[in-house]
Amino acid sequence: MADILRIIDLSKRFSRAAVVDHLNLELTEGSIYGLVGPNGAGKTTTIKMLMNILQPTEGRAEILGTDSRNLGPRDFERIGYVSENQEMPDWMTVGYLMSYLKPFYPAWDDAREENSCASLICLWTEN
Repeated sequence: MADILRIIDLSKRFSRAAVVDHLNLELTEGSIYGLVGPNGAGKTTTIKMLMNILQPTEGRAEILGTDSRNLGPRDFERIGYVSENQEMPDWMTVGYLMSYLKPFYPAWDDAREENSCASLICLWTEN
């Protein structure tokens, strides 16, 4: 199986504090992993380095075969990332959100959107 994520000696320091210290990890296609740890353990910093939001102090990472520092629009079409601080405005409906997001994803699947929204409606009305 192909590696979908390779992290090689990834480190991030802020001043003298080592937030992520020589992290190594390989995830193969079909795997399910979770980043678990207390606040301040470096989970968010690691994700931000993988998404090229923060630059690593040392090391590197590859996502789907691309160096994370070189990720482009086509790569992000294949990566699902939701920031920890995302909030949907109270006035926004799910339909409006879907209409807003669709132009960002050239390979948008209308049938999958419809199925997902139908599932959400069923879950919401059952509770």
